[in-house]
Amino acid sequence: MHVFGAFVFLTFHTLVASQDVIWIRDMDKFEINEGTDGSVYTLLANYQGRSDNIIYGFNAKTGDDVSLSVDNDYFQINEQTGEVFVKSKLDYEAASQKQGIKMRMVAKVRGDDTKYSRQESTVIVVNINDEKPVFINGSLSVTLRENEVITDPNGRLLIENLIVRDVDNLMTPPRRYPEAIVIGCSSNVGDTDCTDTFKLKQHGNTVSTGQAAFDLFVYKAVNFEDSDKFQVSMVAMDGKNNGTLSVVVEVLDIQDIPPIWVELPQRITITDRYNKSQLNARILARDQDISTEGGLRSIEYKFLPGQIVGGIAVESVFKIMQTFSLEPAFIQNDIEIDLENPTFRDFNTGEVRNEWPLEIEACEIISSGPPLVVGTTRTECTDIGTVTILIVDVNDNGPKFENPSYVYTISEDAPNGKALDIPRMVISDKDTERFAIFTSHFVSPSAEFDLIGINTSSPIIIVKNTSLIDYEIGPQRYDLQIKTYDIQNPALFMIVPVTIHILDVNDNYPTFDRLNYTETIPENSQEGTNVVRIQARDIDSLQLGTAGLRYYLRESPYSPLFDIDEITGQLIVAKCTAGKHGQYPCLDYDIPPRTYTLSVSAVDSLGLGWSKAIDVFVRVTDVNDNPPTVIDYTRSIFENSVRFDPPLEVQGNDIDTNSRLSYSIQTQAPNSFWAIDPNTGEIFVNKPNGAGIKFDDGQTGLGRNGSRFLLDVAVTDGIYTVISKVTILVIDINDNGPVFQPSLYEISIIETTPPGLSILQLLATDKDDPSSENGILEYKISTGSLGQFRVDINTGKLYTTDTAVLDYDNNNRYEMQVRVSDKGKPRLTALATVIVNILNVNNKDPYIDPFLQNFVVYDNAFIGQKIGTIRAYDQDADAQFNFTFNDQKEATSDQGYVVDYNVYDFRNLFIIDQKNGSILVNGKLNSRITNIVTYGVTVQDVTPKPPQTGLGQAFIRIKPFNTQPPEFENFTSPIYIDEEQPIGSVIVSLIARDNNGIEEFKIIEQPDDFFTVNPNTGAVSVISRVDYDDVRMINDSYLIVQVLDTGEPKLSATASLSVIFRNINDNFPNFLRRSTNTPVNVYNAEIFENAAFNTTVTTVYAEDRDRPDANGYHTVRYFMNDDRFSVDQFTGRIYVNLTNGAVLDRELNPLIRTQVIARDNPQNNPLGLPGNQRQRAAIVSVRLRDENDNPPVFSSASYSVQIFETIGVETDILQLFSTDADIGNYSISFYSKVPGVGTDYNDYFDVRRESGRIYVKRSLLRHVGFYEFLVQATDDLGRGFKANATIYVEVKPSANSPPIWIIPPVDNMTIYVLEEQYNGMLIYDVLARDEDTGNNGIVDYSFIYNGETVQETPEFKINRVTGVISANITYDRERVPRYVLLLKASDRGETPLETTRFLTVIIKDVNDNKPLFIKDEEEFRVQESANVGYPIGQVQAFDDDENPEIFYDIISGNEEGKFFLGRRNGSLSLSAKLDRESKSIYYLDIQASNDEADYTVIRYRRNIDKSIITVKILVGDINDLAPTFLQDQYYGCVSTRAPLNKQIMTVQAIDRDAVGSGVVRYRLVGSNHIANINGQDKFLFYIHPKFGIMTNKVLMNQYAGQTFEVQVNARDGESIEESEDANTTALVFVTQPANEVKLLIGQNTGEVRLYQTQIQSILEEASDLSYVCINEIRDHVVDSSGVVSTLWSDVYVSGIRYDPLTKRYTILSTTEFSNIIQRERTSRSSDFDLLYIKEVAEFSSSQEIELEDSAVLIIMIIIAVLIFLIIVFCIVAFLCIRASKRQKKAMLLHKTHATPAPIPVVMAAVEPEPVIYDNRGFSQEEPVFVQQVEEKRVIETDPVHVQYAVVSKRSSSPERMEYDDDTDAIVTEIRDDDVPAQSAVYEPEYRIETEVVSEKF
Repeated sequence: MHVFGAFVFLTFHTLVASQDVIWIRDMDKFEINEGTDGSVYTLLANYQGRSDNIIYGFNAKTGDDVSLSVDNDYFQINEQTGEVFVKSKLDYEAASQKQGIKMRMVAKVRGDDTKYSRQESTVIVVNINDEKPVFINGSLSVTLRENEVITDPNGRLLIENLIVRDVDNLMTPPRRYPEAIVIGCSSNVGDTDCTDTFKLKQHGNTVSTGQAAFDLFVYKAVNFEDSDKFQVSMVAMDGKNNGTLSVVVEVLDIQDIPPIWVELPQRITITDRYNKSQLNARILARDQDISTEGGLRSIEYKFLPGQIVGGIAVESVFKIMQTFSLEPAFIQNDIEIDLENPTFRDFNTGEVRNEWPLEIEACEIISSGPPLVVGTTRTECTDIGTVTILIVDVNDNGPKFENPSYVYTISEDAPNGKALDIPRMVISDKDTERFAIFTSHFVSPSAEFDLIGINTSSPIIIVKNTSLIDYEIGPQRYDLQIKTYDIQNPALFMIVPVTIHILDVNDNYPTFDRLNYTETIPENSQEGTNVVRIQARDIDSLQLGTAGLRYYLRESPYSPLFDIDEITGQLIVAKCTAGKHGQYPCLDYDIPPRTYTLSVSAVDSLGLGWSKAIDVFVRVTDVNDNPPTVIDYTRSIFENSVRFDPPLEVQGNDIDTNSRLSYSIQTQAPNSFWAIDPNTGEIFVNKPNGAGIKFDDGQTGLGRNGSRFLLDVAVTDGIYTVISKVTILVIDINDNGPVFQPSLYEISIIETTPPGLSILQLLATDKDDPSSENGILEYKISTGSLGQFRVDINTGKLYTTDTAVLDYDNNNRYEMQVRVSDKGKPRLTALATVIVNILNVNNKDPYIDPFLQNFVVYDNAFIGQKIGTIRAYDQDADAQFNFTFNDQKEATSDQGYVVDYNVYDFRNLFIIDQKNGSILVNGKLNSRITNIVTYGVTVQDVTPKPPQTGLGQAFIRIKPFNTQPPEFENFTSPIYIDEEQPIGSVIVSLIARDNNGIEEFKIIEQPDDFFTVNPNTGAVSVISRVDYDDVRMINDSYLIVQVLDTGEPKLSATASLSVIFRNINDNFPNFLRRSTNTPVNVYNAEIFENAAFNTTVTTVYAEDRDRPDANGYHTVRYFMNDDRFSVDQFTGRIYVNLTNGAVLDRELNPLIRTQVIARDNPQNNPLGLPGNQRQRAAIVSVRLRDENDNPPVFSSASYSVQIFETIGVETDILQLFSTDADIGNYSISFYSKVPGVGTDYNDYFDVRRESGRIYVKRSLLRHVGFYEFLVQATDDLGRGFKANATIYVEVKPSANSPPIWIIPPVDNMTIYVLEEQYNGMLIYDVLARDEDTGNNGIVDYSFIYNGETVQETPEFKINRVTGVISANITYDRERVPRYVLLLKASDRGETPLETTRFLTVIIKDVNDNKPLFIKDEEEFRVQESANVGYPIGQVQAFDDDENPEIFYDIISGNEEGKFFLGRRNGSLSLSAKLDRESKSIYYLDIQASNDEADYTVIRYRRNIDKSIITVKILVGDINDLAPTFLQDQYYGCVSTRAPLNKQIMTVQAIDRDAVGSGVVRYRLVGSNHIANINGQDKFLFYIHPKFGIMTNKVLMNQYAGQTFEVQVNARDGESIEESEDANTTALVFVTQPANEVKLLIGQNTGEVRLYQTQIQSILEEASDLSYVCINEIRDHVVDSSGVVSTLWSDVYVSGIRYDPLTKRYTILSTTEFSNIIQRERTSRSSDFDLLYIKEVAEFSSSQEIELEDSAVLIIMIIIAVLIFLIIVFCIVAFLCIRASKRQKKAMLLHKTHATPAPIPVVMAAVEPEPVIYDNRGFSQEEPVFVQQVEEKRVIETDPVHVQYAVVSKRSSSPERMEYDDDTDAIVTEIRDDDVPAQSAVYEPEYRIETEVVSEKF
């Protein structure tokens, strides 16, 4: 024991005494498993027996350089403790690590670089089984024929030599090499167990170190129809890790299924006359083996041999055209189809071969040869198919006329109904039965003629409208064409020409070429003087017309004074037997009449025919014997004008028509500046060089009436002269603008210049009249005053404003534009530039903004690296900064404990550049020891003496540098999923791990965008539709997922996933219209009723979008459940198949609606699941076409009637009726008399073929008796079923005869009537006679109108007894120029007899139409600046009379005389100046008339009067008015806590003008600029130029309690120089929480916001309050825990008081304002109760959320183990030392376990300009929806807690503020890892939400 102690003592002493650093643990030959991370080793060395003063590091230097590095490529060393950590992943398989990691380490004494020791160490990386075996061949595919027989019991080799390699080569015993097996298969029908079908066997003995080879065998046959693809999954194993491989086995289809018919029509109907090969019936069969080698087989089609129809071989008539490919084949006719050909008709037996059943077979072409090899077995050929060809006869012979043309002649007055039957037309058709039915019509319809009997063989032309036939008007010959054609298709036809000649009759009156004759002769004209030649014309021919006209002067009071030539019509002055012409009673102008009215008649037929009269007006002329007359004038003219507008014309009048007036100026004063046009009397300015009249040219001093001129104007007719007194007033205009003298002013003033001081006199002059508004001047500052200066509007003196605060540092120069303007219209202006220089004083302290500035640096930063710059400001322009760190320095470790600089000196880790404030790294950084460093910063402005100082703090966060990437755990690939997975379905969950934690997963590559990955969980899910059947035909896809860790910098890893899609039956069949490939829900078809079995109704077609494969999901079959129809399940052909007694009868059911079903997957689910089929239904609407299967039925079996023998021929006596249940032509019966039956032997009666009316065919006079006969009705237009009825007619005797017409003497006579006469006017007197006696001889007159006998029509009435025709209306030629009356004269016999006659009435024209406007309203536009005389527009009316004369007059709306209207042309012009602001719209009523004086009658607007039009005149604006603010002053508050761009107030101005941009633009012009920093102006406030919303541009925390008076300017244009403007004052009060009072209101926040202005108004009623601001409205906070109530609201308000003595505003404190509210609440309780105010509370600091003060937790880890070998000989010393050690240990333990306080956590600034945020001020007032973006932006990464920010657009809401740009509101959330983020919105645009949470460890 003693010896051992001595040894230990000597050893210890030796170590302590050594002068070198000694390595105790140096890591050499240290073994470490690959993949190990974290702390792995602790180095140990000592010097002189101590190890606590040793520091460790790596050193790769040579020589004496012993500098340390804390890390190398693989490891990191804690410099103080020697603890070694893995830095990057250790991998044995890496070549650089397999032989060991060599490194040099140094241990040295702290602070002494001479005491050290180097050590070369090699670390051994130990291999472990951490790698999974891998198939190195990669993904493979192989093909396998279906149903291949495997005869070898050892299977057939598919893939050889699949190599599996394990780089670890560490197999779990007893394995010596990797093993591999098949574990399963996936196919398009699902996952299956295929381990007995596919197996892996070892490939020979190919086993080497860490590697083995295998072969893939197949043991069983596979079927293509079961699955066309297998995904064989294999796994390789080493006993611990597994690797996978998938091999795709493609199954090849073979030919083992017969083809099927795809298209095979069962019945094809064609028509006669098909040309050779015209038939093309498509047939198609398809090979069902869709994936065989070589693809689908081609098909051959053939008729079965030996087919005979009626003895004719099928192949001699039809053939099959085919290409021996996959394309369809076509059945064609090999000869022409003609049922008259012997091939199709046996003329001996009458047999028609019109139905040809064709049996067809389709077989696969095995080899296209040569030779061609076609299959014959049942697996190579289809079933026998039958196609029936049905031939339908056609109409191939058309009807023919007997003659090639026809010619007829009639007179122009032929009555309606007149038949043109000579020559008679005859038509024939060689076809029979229904093909021989034809009809006839005019080719071009005729208004004059009609064709009757159109369905007979002898149609007849009759007169249809005789009023249109006129020989004179023409045509005199009608050339018509009649077309006869078959009613069957095709309609064969023949056209024959018909000519009708018209013969003339005397049916026209003479006419004159004018309405009257007006001629002028001297009053002293002598006998024989020619007056005028009267000329008329008559359009009738020869002597009936113009050649036979004679003229007669009708007797009148003045006719003896004139005479006329009977033949020439020459009117002359006759001899005056009573005296001499020129003297009364002869022609005399002085004795009225001065116009003599005569009437001359023109008579045709040599004076014996029709006559027409015309008025002749003869005027006599006068002699000049009267003086002229004239009035006096007073008119105004604008200065500088040359002529009056409108012109000033002196107008004299002279009643003598032969006199001519002339004008001259006799005298004018003052001066001779005026001239007059001698002919027109227009007065105009006559100054040299065409100069205009000036205001001062005339007599002035008349005030606002202008200057004056007096003129005497003489008016003479050559004999007499009169004088007009003319007064002219010259109106001054604003033609001289003001002028500044001078236009540039510049002065300098000191910045302490007081408010309200006059500093400059501005002077401007104007040459206009100073007594008018044109010469009165006003001054105004346009720009540049910034609220600091004002100008007196009248004197032009420049002052500082009452609120001016001049500050050189904010603005040292003001350049203003001062505008002077006169008050004329338009205003003329001038500009002067005024420059005011501000003299400076340095008096501002520098400041660091923000006070706390944040910086971030990684712990690998090098010395000298810049990490940021301290931002400091000084409003003095000459400031010079000096930056230093002060003694306020603190640091905390990554565990949150305070660092003692005695243990670790952090005070000099950073230095600051004194000139620019840049912070630089000054030492090696360690993020674990010092995570946060805070340095105090001092900035000095060294310019003033003494220097000025500002303080701040630098907050520096040191972050660790990330080196370890994340790793994925094992996952399976490929992944098999069914198509059409629901969106959001998870297909796999990926798991990754990382020491720093996982930040997010994201997909970095995928070709199809099918998937997404949850960024937090790694779950991969479906994000878009996966459709196996879409056009891209996607079978599989892949994606690459990346995972990021949370370290900095972020490291990542990737995982590749392969996804294979499986087909499912997910698509319904859809019915389509095959021709257009468009969806169809209803198929419409039409067949004949009683259709035969197998008649095709229609063919439906449906498609299934499922992709074709062995499942058959795409295959469609058709089904019906109907006892009338069936459907071919393959082709979709629907045909007639009547069962269960069903019938097709249109009369019972004309429209049948049934249903057809399309169903897919005919194999009915190869998966074995019931119901794996989808189906759709379509409506089939079948309309039954009528067949003639019902006979007609008479309404009675017999009919009887009694008539008199005197009845007229062609008179209808009886109406027969029959009905038919069929429709169309089948229901139309033609009637005929059955010949040879009954007692009407002489054919006195007949029946009208189409109407069924019995009529008298021959005269019955003297044929009294009873007659009986049969009438037959035949339907189908006389070709179908028949029915008979018996007719009984009794003819009675009669002694009566019909009346005979006397007047009018001829039928269709024409008479003429003047229009616009009067109702009841006599038109004509008709007369008829009856020679019978008694009642039989009394004649009654009437009209036949619309088939009825009437005494009056809407236009005429006739006296029953006298026959007088009179007017029933007032006629209007322009509306109806011609009437045709059918007159009837009947006697009063027992059986009245009658006769008829046509009478034509032509209406002649008079001036009966007043002019009318087409529109009711017209709109014109004119600028208010337009000059007098400006043309505005023109109105135009129309008159239907010939040569109308129209006059226009304004009848209302022009009371102010603003407009002038041309009476004859309707042109509208300006007669006075307009002012839009006085009146912007004028409505004028303008009347058009034919009477020049008619405008004096109407003076009001009549409703619905088309002769009056309303003219709307819109007055356009010019910019002549300035905007006007709605308030003289605005105010608003902004809190010191407000963010940037907080809305403060909204100002509003209006502009009565409506030009320019149409809106008012706003800007701030004063008390807004605060600094100019680096050439950039800084402003306090900003106003939106369009909406007037004022916001803050800086944070207001340094302006608490201040009031800003800001000048707001509003202008009405974008250009300052060209726009009018106005100013107002806006007061901005900066409040703070200490100014706020909280009102508790018993309403929710939404309700409170509705009446917040009422809250302000009631509070402002207090006498000692001026303004009240509502700063915030929140949900009510119930208690200190933060619980809120949405039913009540907290309203925070501030009060402002104005002191009129000091002219200052004071923001009241919380206490003072609260007292005022409490006082008012007591005195005005009712008002406050209306506002639901429940409580008034003062501001409390507890309402603020503040950062807690935190102490620094000190960590000192001192582990000292002192082991002393107790020597037996020093027992007493040992005991003393031991006691001392225990005492020290207790003290250290007390220090180590002291409870630390949390440190303050400060968030790094997000924005470039730091913002001091206060969450209470921005708590959420309304629900806000925040959309989180996918990628998070990480602000902090910290093992203790993580904060991150999410930036996203705020969703739109009704409350969102509108700005002129499209900037979206930005929502920013600062979030923690595990705490839900809270949201709030800053007004108006930005919001930041902050949460700080620390994890507890």
